[in-house]
Amino acid sequence: MGPTHSILLLIFTCVLVSLSWADIVNRTTDDSLGDSATHLLVTYLPTTDGVWETEKCTTCSIMPDISQTFSGTYTAATHMPGQSPISVTIDFTGIALWVFFTLANNISGAATQTAVNFTLDGGPPTFYNHDPELSTTDFQYKVLVFQNDSLDNIHHTLVISTSQFFPDPVYVNFDYAIYT
Repeated sequence: MGPTHSILLLIFTCVLVSLSWADIVNRTTDDSLGDSATHLLVTYLPTTDGVWETEKCTTCSIMPDISQTFSGTYTAATHMPGQSPISVTIDFTGIALWVFFTLANNISGAATQTAVNFTLDGGPPTFYNHDPELSTTDFQYKVLVFQNDSLDNIHHTLVISTSQFFPDPVYVNFDYAIYT
């Protein structure tokens, strides 16, 4: 083997070693600020005014304490039976994903049940349901509602959606997601 081959082999070996030492890094996708690395924003559908509200809503019947939410923000909507589904879409590249909601409990005159499907890369949906605790008006913050830690390190799309066939009003409050 000549000197050129030896140098190329050395460079190739160094690249492989450096790749194997790469750190696993957690990145955050905030409901309002988007992805901390790519700056991609979360997509909320429908885009109709008044469907999705943020912590700035002054007329909303459900108003969590923003000092308890990630980055002091949240995005929420109430889906009524028979309406077209509402959804949150998150794009990321990674090997694991954790999604966090703010959950509401007993609030007079407001729908506080959370019932959503998590559909990753067009696969089968995973259903999540939170029945409100009627004995408390306290919110539950930074609640892990979905996780998958066995993904290939490729681009993924997660769609969080309601069903138009669910018989009750549903409250959805997306706070943030973490991916690795």
